[in-house]
Amino acid sequence: MNVIIEYLRSLGYNIDSDYYGYINTWREWYAGKVKKFHSYKQYNGKKQVPRERYTLGMAKKGCEDWANKLMSEKVTISTTDQNTLDEILERNNFWLNSNQLVEETFALGTGAFVEYKAGDQPVIDYVIAPMVFPLRWKKGEILDCAFASIIESGEQKTFYINIHKQVGSRFCVENKIIIANNDGTFQEGALPKNVMPVVWNDVKTFQIIKPNIVNNIDMGNPMGMAIFANAIDEMKTIDLIYDSYKNEFNLGKKRIFVKSGALNVDLDNGDAVPVFDENDIEFYAMPDEDGTEMIKESKFDIRAEQHDTGLQTNLNLYGKKIGFGDNGYKWEKGQVKTATETISDNSEMFRNIQKHEVILEPALIGMVEAVMYLKTGKVYTGDTTINFDDSIIEDMAEVKRQAMIEYNAGIIDKVEYYVRVYKITEDEAVKKIELMESRKPKEVTYEV
Repeated sequence: MNVIIEYLRSLGYNIDSDYYGYINTWREWYAGKVKKFHSYKQYNGKKQVPRERYTLGMAKKGCEDWANKLMSEKVTISTTDQNTLDEILERNNFWLNSNQLVEETFALGTGAFVEYKAGDQPVIDYVIAPMVFPLRWKKGEILDCAFASIIESGEQKTFYINIHKQVGSRFCVENKIIIANNDGTFQEGALPKNVMPVVWNDVKTFQIIKPNIVNNIDMGNPMGMAIFANAIDEMKTIDLIYDSYKNEFNLGKKRIFVKSGALNVDLDNGDAVPVFDENDIEFYAMPDEDGTEMIKESKFDIRAEQHDTGLQTNLNLYGKKIGFGDNGYKWEKGQVKTATETISDNSEMFRNIQKHEVILEPALIGMVEAVMYLKTGKVYTGDTTINFDDSIIEDMAEVKRQAMIEYNAGIIDKVEYYVRVYKITEDEAVKKIELMESRKPKEVTYEV
């Protein structure tokens, strides 16, 4: 990453390298173990011993849940040339990759769809924050941007970099190969024979996505921030309680303290054999000299209820911080569960879902326009609609009932009815009505 930043700086671009330090921190939390927090030392009375703290992995959990709410298999993209689009999306494994990109974007703050042409087919790249380098922006919108990917790794890393710039009404893409040396220096390499150094397009071939939250870490930076960036304290507390909970059961295991004399029994041949299996960890041998009874059982009360309450309280705080509201997560039967109740249209989660869709929807439309342009060579003017999964919000039976009432009352026509109920575009609704009309039997008139 440092090599890419230095290379872009050598071209005259001002890249803020400090912000990528935050991205690395978010990546650690997303991975589940943060070395400075989850690895620690504890004094046992004789020396410091290394310990590893248990974690519930709530950073990963929160990002997964946001991706499933925003980019699930129930989301549909409807456009005028549906067959061509479906073929392109299927070839690019779009639905799986886009869900993963949204998850990684909410974990690291920024992601991008990047389109290019390979042979005669459009290709979609899914780029995450460490490989996104804004070059020019206005009011938070990234206008020019560089994207990188590692194509070879070993003693020398080789990076493929494409620099997207808007020049007037057209868009220029510069393709570069950079070879990083072990001493931190770099040099440009030769492009593959099928890659042009410069490509001109009539449409923008990248779209930035990020959580729709204000970047309060660096308000002048156009990059986004992790959905949990302001909930790290809550995640720490959750893991502290969970670690204590696990240790409570570990330390509270039943132990039986037995004097050494009670562990063996003499047989007729004079040999002493152990009464208890020495592999049973419940038994602990004590010296015979003290005045305690031969066998003593330990009794510890496990504070399960206090831990349950503490976990639920902090899960509520965490859920609210990442936009799920007060009851987004439940601690139930030893595991974290996501609340699955129907979301009301005035709930905090519903408002935040719509808020994130404000950024995701135009990005998806831009992606459609880019791949259709790369496929046909012409600016795409078709009508594109993104239908997000509203099943957790809307009662579809009620939507159909209300639409039918308004249609029968003459408030809406057939086109509007089909748009509401079947979630299709107006053009698709008109074609559907025309097809239905063409199927009706024609009236036959007889002359008398």
